[in-house]
Amino acid sequence: RSSLVNLSVTGAQLVMPACVQPRQSVLLTLVDHTAEKRLRALVAWSTVELAHSEIKYRAGVSFVDPDTSIIEGFCRRNVRPAS
Repeated sequence: RSSLVNLSVTGAQLVMPACVQPRQSVLLTLVDHTAEKRLRALVAWSTVELAHSEIKYRAGVSFVDPDTSIIEGFCRRNVRPAS
């Protein structure tokens, strides 16, 4: 299971347990209380991180032919105030 760090209509930043490589195709599923939407994406970049003695992978992905209205709706429903 991956953690969503940042989301826009063109792509996302994720922290995940599995290693991914640039140009690798991935499937991202956005889930909230009203919808579940699968989006195809390509890995743009990836790095390895050590957090609490666990190896994690951070990656930026670019969506392939995204439905921007669905992504915008997800963002509106899940916005968090800046701290």
